[in-house]
Amino acid sequence: MLQTILLCTLAGSVFGTVVNWLADYLPRFARSDSQVPEVGAKEHKTSRRPVIRIVLVYLGLIAAYTYVGLGEHTTAVLVAYIFYLTLFMLVLVIDIEHRLVLDSVMLPAFALALFEVLFSGRIPEPIKALAGYAVGQIIVMTIFVAAQGYLAVVNRNRDTALDVIPFGFGDVTLVTFCGLVLGYPKILVMLFLMVIFGGIFAIGYALFYSLVRKRYTSNMAMPYAPAVISAATIMLVSSDFVAAMLRGWSL
Repeated sequence: MLQTILLCTLAGSVFGTVVNWLADYLPRFARSDSQVPEVGAKEHKTSRRPVIRIVLVYLGLIAAYTYVGLGEHTTAVLVAYIFYLTLFMLVLVIDIEHRLVLDSVMLPAFALALFEVLFSGRIPEPIKALAGYAVGQIIVMTIFVAAQGYLAVVNRNRDTALDVIPFGFGDVTLVTFCGLVLGYPKILVMLFLMVIFGGIFAIGYALFYSLVRKRYTSNMAMPYAPAVISAATIMLVSSDFVAAMLRGWSL
């Protein structure tokens, strides 16, 4: 057990360094026309505290690696967990700081995830991974189209049109990726948890910017990746616990 904790601490330190570097490096090359603008994205300026962020990334990865490392997994599955947890941390940091889910991150991740679900044995029936991809894509594209409709309705009665989207295409990409990684029916539970976390984070975000920053405005930017990733991580590493809570669901 001690050896596992030490190895996870070492891995978390190494990959934490990689995540922190990529989180600073990759957004510099993000093309403005490759992402659909999200709420207030054009006006967002990073307000991170670099030291705090760096430390939290290290601690988060070490804790996550230790959690999965102490479980009983094959080497292939353990490597897959480490990859996904590291990827989720990178996406989380970039979305919080820049309101972006980068194609340069997600496209290679899709290719690696497809290879993993086909050959690692983590999902016994790979067709379920493809079904999760399809279901996730359909549901979140519906949300995305509804968000576009909401924007059109709101702009009808405004002198200055908003060019913001409550649920951006980067979020669509991320949720679709999670559908592939989790498979069906886990994606359905993940989407349910995503909505719950999204509501909780939205309330917390509004209160923080209203009471602490004193800068809250309607339609201001709120990163949605934290809600997606929180739900996906729970379903990825603790689906048995969730299934037990749901009393009989086979996940």
